[in-house]
Amino acid sequence: MDTSRNMNKITLTGRTKRLFLTFGMLSLLPAFAQGETAPELPKGGSALPPKTAAVPVILSTYQLSQLENSRENSDLSITGMQPENHLYFAVRQDEIIAKATLNLLFTPSPALIPVRSQLNVYLNGSLQKTLPIEEDMLGRQNAVTVELNPLLIRNYNDLRFQFIGHYTDICEDQLNTALWLNISQESALRLSRQKLITVNDLAFMKALLFNPAAREQNTLSLALAAHPDPDTVKAAGIIASWGGILSDWRGIDYPVFLNQKPVAGNAVAFVTNKSRPDFLRDYPEVQAPAVEMQDLPGTLNGKLIIISAPDAEGLITAAKAITRGDQLMKGPRTEIISFTESAPRKPYDAPKWADITREVTLGELALYDGQLISSGVNLRPINVTLNLPPDLYFSEGSHIRLNLRHRYSNPPPHGISEMNFRFNNHLVRSYQLTPAREGDTSVETLFLGGFVNVLNQTRISALYLRPKNQLTFTYTYSHTRESEAKSCISDVQPLIHQAEVDPNSSLDFTGLYHFTRMPNLGHYWQSGYPFSVYADLGNTAVIMGAAPEEPELNTLFNALGRIGSQTGYPAYNATVLFAPGEEVLKKEAGRDLLIVGKIPAVIADKTPDLNLVLNESEQSLGFPGTFLEQGETRRWDQGKGGVIDPAVRLSQRGYDGISGIISFESPFKDGRTAVALMADSPAGFQALAEHLIVNKTADDIAGTVSILNSGTVKNAEVGHSYYVGHLPWYQRVWYVMLRNPWLLFLCSLVTAVILCWAAYRLLRRWRSGRMSV
Repeated sequence: MDTSRNMNKITLTGRTKRLFLTFGMLSLLPAFAQGETAPELPKGGSALPPKTAAVPVILSTYQLSQLENSRENSDLSITGMQPENHLYFAVRQDEIIAKATLNLLFTPSPALIPVRSQLNVYLNGSLQKTLPIEEDMLGRQNAVTVELNPLLIRNYNDLRFQFIGHYTDICEDQLNTALWLNISQESALRLSRQKLITVNDLAFMKALLFNPAAREQNTLSLALAAHPDPDTVKAAGIIASWGGILSDWRGIDYPVFLNQKPVAGNAVAFVTNKSRPDFLRDYPEVQAPAVEMQDLPGTLNGKLIIISAPDAEGLITAAKAITRGDQLMKGPRTEIISFTESAPRKPYDAPKWADITREVTLGELALYDGQLISSGVNLRPINVTLNLPPDLYFSEGSHIRLNLRHRYSNPPPHGISEMNFRFNNHLVRSYQLTPAREGDTSVETLFLGGFVNVLNQTRISALYLRPKNQLTFTYTYSHTRESEAKSCISDVQPLIHQAEVDPNSSLDFTGLYHFTRMPNLGHYWQSGYPFSVYADLGNTAVIMGAAPEEPELNTLFNALGRIGSQTGYPAYNATVLFAPGEEVLKKEAGRDLLIVGKIPAVIADKTPDLNLVLNESEQSLGFPGTFLEQGETRRWDQGKGGVIDPAVRLSQRGYDGISGIISFESPFKDGRTAVALMADSPAGFQALAEHLIVNKTADDIAGTVSILNSGTVKNAEVGHSYYVGHLPWYQRVWYVMLRNPWLLFLCSLVTAVILCWAAYRLLRRWRSGRMSV
């Protein structure tokens, strides 16, 4: 039977699709638990011994508070007004679930009628169990185990709880506060996972290496030769940034193995004819850039992606081909015939950033279908994420124009129904929903200046605008019910409402400037700035020591993965330099510098006021009298001439496990920025690499110097500052005037005197002319 042909015909969904996919993939496996010979690979490949061990079952436990759509550290509350609640969880495509159970802890209201009240549990729309609420369950916590059908589990799963509550026989009101049921956050979903031994097919590469449906952090090992050259590190950095894009907010860690074989999980190895890890020393010579998938030796189900080329420059071509053309790859091995790059990236065109040169619609910002629609008795908020370049300049008069269109079901004639628009949880405007209308259009001018609003106009303070912003539209309908003392209407059901924000609603950012004060580690931490100005890092030079070790490389790849997740584009054009001399750095003077490891002497000698030095022999820090607290904004007016001098300088030797981040102006060109990731030991680099993972930390890095020590972060604002970007001269003058009202008053006074003098002279000349007639 032609298995591959039959697999191509599969278009089923749900349980049938998963069953066919599972058995179809298994049918292509090289001898699972049979000891058969693995299929012959194409020329250039290498066959590995077949696997004969049984696949182990791994039990994973997730508290309900860990599932998607749940509130962190909060129970799940279901009421008569909101009788259903959905939680979501994901399963990797290379896993099957042998058994699934739900250990449920719930407390029903003591006012419920027993048996007639019940809790239903659904998995992907299929009823799994009905739990009648007995009399002895009322008002106390109950423990029940629900067996879930594993055949219903897909890649992305919906776990739904439906509450049917009754508290009286007549005149029952679903909005009554006596109708509630609480599900404890300690309830647990237990999944017995079993890995599939999948076929070596590059079509499955993205699904095997990354798990975009799950909430867990990804881990991908990178195997390189004992002493990789800069081009090999650049190729690995392209893969690292691509993994950051696919992992997104989940984060990804890149353990590095120099001349060693990864021991678990999935890995990517880089091979050239002259440089390769020892465990691939027998790999055939390569004639052209290629990508191959093999089983990872010594593991049961790990996969090894081998990126090979005749030389290191070819590795860069192969890495770019993977990130741009993985949809075309199929089979165990693919050779790259040619690869032509697109036009260079333009500044500030990162795919994840809003384009401030034109109007941006909310439909463009939506991440999935239905994101701008909400329905139910109590409507969930409609949330839209807005990513902006971090260097936008706001002055009095700067504004965003919001053209909002929205539709909503007819609200009740009694009471007040409204829509609240919030920006980063700050209320901007409240719109009343009118019963006579089922839609509305509003044009709002949202002023962004951080000064007193003398015109009393709707505005967003610049302090509230961030690189990553949340727009929230909350619809609240009034719920009223008419009643008399001795009569009521039974079986009244709450109305199901629906609200939609028109995808053509737009935000207009035109007229804003790119201008900001540097250095600012907050910009780097939240959006990769200034390196991310060019999404492909085309204006970035990565600087490392002559022979970087595993901890430094791990830190670099995690940093590139973080930037990739923030921009949505791989780091194609970053320049990697090992121990560059002064002449080389002068040639690269127009680039921003990302330094990993010890700051080279040629840079340190030209930057005598460095306020952080960390290496194996010395740890020194220059810091002001106080550190910045988390979330504290920089104090711009401190210091003279844009300089905040350190109040204390401390040097020590021999400490182990400290890491830090420092930012300063490049000594080779004014306006260029250097960011250094450094540590005093491998343990310090490990802590820094973990901290760089997106989902590990909040936005806790700020200022110009950040110290990481035993899991704590301390930020300092110290050193001289400078400005980057473009601002017209009249905006600069206006900015100075607004920051110094006395200067504005003085200029106004001088202007008034000059105008009065000019008017006086003009009137005198006019009078003299009349008298001479």
